[in-house]
Amino acid sequence: MKPKPSEVLYWGLATLPIAAFVLLYNRIPDTVYSTPRLNILIGLQIPGLLAITIVNILPRYDIKYMTFSESRSFRLLSWLIQITFILCQFIVMLSVTKGVVVMPNAIFSVIGLLIVITGSQLPKIKQNDTIGFKSTWTLKDERVWQKTHELAGVTWIVGGLLLITMMFASNIVIFLGLMSISISFIVVIPFVYSYSYYKKLRRYTINN
Repeated sequence: MKPKPSEVLYWGLATLPIAAFVLLYNRIPDTVYSTPRLNILIGLQIPGLLAITIVNILPRYDIKYMTFSESRSFRLLSWLIQITFILCQFIVMLSVTKGVVVMPNAIFSVIGLLIVITGSQLPKIKQNDTIGFKSTWTLKDERVWQKTHELAGVTWIVGGLLLITMMFASNIVIFLGLMSISISFIVVIPFVYSYSYYKKLRRYTINN
């Protein structure tokens, strides 16, 4: 089947960081904090390529997810993941050309923005085994899945904004504090809520 122009563009963009690394290769020190520059290339490319490959291949094995993969929300999330990895890779590559390993503030801001936009799409994700906030309780009951993702849509936006504000942290204590609170909003609160809401539904079912 002939690939769509959007698919060609999507996978073409995935090769941009590799091309950029080749062009910048001679400007990157042989080692950056004892890390060979070839290892930097591998460390930069593999996570991004692996993530976008998994996101685009898994629909073939999950019927519920396959339906979601045809939606506008999925296409938006897929492109956001792609662009986020590209931006992070370029930030790191431009940093190491100056002898610095990473620019945490810039990277956390990009990731925070991704989480904010992803949060806006979470309530639209239907129950599936592949993507979304998966816990034992959200997978057992579709009502728990929906309520959890409605809440997570809000908490992810808050958590993402907190990650973005980390770039303004004046010291390591504030930085780590904001990170801990952000993780709580992104992971802990939805997880605890899915458990408590599942138990609430169970009690209601038993009593009726």
